[in-house]
Amino acid sequence: MGIWAVVCFCVTLFTVLSFILEASSFRYPERAAVHLCWCYNLVSLGYLVRLAAGGAAVSCHADPELGVGVLVTPGALHATCALVFLLLYYFTTAASVWWVMLCVSWLLRAWRGWTHEQILRSSSWFHVAAWGLPAAQAIVALLLRKVDADELTGTCYVGVWSVETLVRLVLVPQFLYLVTGATLVLIVFACLWKARTRLKQEGLKTDRVDVMAARVGVVAVLYMVPATCQVGATFYEFVERERWLHDATVRPNMEVFMLKIFMSLAVGIMGGLFLVNARALNAWRQLFNRITKHHQTPKPYLLTPSVAHVQQHQYSGKQAVVSQHYIPAPQHQIHSGYHQSTNSSSALVGVHGGGVGVGGGYTAYSGGGGRSHKHHHSSHGASRNKCGSETQV
Repeated sequence: MGIWAVVCFCVTLFTVLSFILEASSFRYPERAAVHLCWCYNLVSLGYLVRLAAGGAAVSCHADPELGVGVLVTPGALHATCALVFLLLYYFTTAASVWWVMLCVSWLLRAWRGWTHEQILRSSSWFHVAAWGLPAAQAIVALLLRKVDADELTGTCYVGVWSVETLVRLVLVPQFLYLVTGATLVLIVFACLWKARTRLKQEGLKTDRVDVMAARVGVVAVLYMVPATCQVGATFYEFVERERWLHDATVRPNMEVFMLKIFMSLAVGIMGGLFLVNARALNAWRQLFNRITKHHQTPKPYLLTPSVAHVQQHQYSGKQAVVSQHYIPAPQHQIHSGYHQSTNSSSALVGVHGGGVGVGGGYTAYSGGGGRSHKHHHSSHGASRNKCGSETQV
């Protein structure tokens, strides 16, 4: 239970953070599935709270008469037990309602042809239903004091010791939400088939309809198979509960309960992995690049032969020995400095019949004074006429 709770928490948290980081990547109808993943993230958090606090701290309380810890019974609810109950029961039910809202979004898209913007304008009703119905069920369970401890998992839930409460607040709502969603999915497939047939008759492409049908089918299978297992396990518990309580020789099948716990987290794991798309991953990549940009070594600029300063001048006959240093210069100064004219007296320095021509980053050494400089300048002009607007350096 702990391993699957950690995996579900990490996967669904990544999906929810991806939605916060790049909300435009999750458009309706799939945006409803993001809220479903968020519900399962909090369900897994409920199991993590139980693991952190310990089963005894959650499902037991101190009996003042006996002086020992006993299982929480209806009417003896404490804060930790109530917290785990709300995380598990409320958000499991909210996930079931969001499944129905997802199917409604598919139906609006397939039947009415609504776009993301049109569904978004009506999405407030989705939130009212998805958060309001589970809240009403949880309030009823708390007011009627139907919350009790589950000694098998060390959590607090509804209907653990009362078969009637199990049917009314767990089995019937889960079954209705599952069947409602399955019915809407069948209607969606019927609408998509009709639209595909019409497009083929008109000689148009059916790629978009096929892609939507494939996505609906995959998401429906990822949700309905685990949800069906959960409903089946709850029904098994309802049928066998009386025998377990009255006959000590009859023991429950532990594999069924383990399957129920696993399937309650499997929807979040598979749904979270399915919803992450390329745009969301690209948003994470950009965020990572922005974070690590300050820690990266800046790329060196292209070094150009520019005279920073002349440290020494050693004169020997008609030659001048110049000590020069290379300094970083921006890329755009390579061509601009090369094309700059060196005819002015400030750009041409003649030393003992020789000269050093400095033109905005380009250095020319001439051994024959002005004649050598003119030869270089004329060849440079020819190069410009030959190459066009740029000169290859």
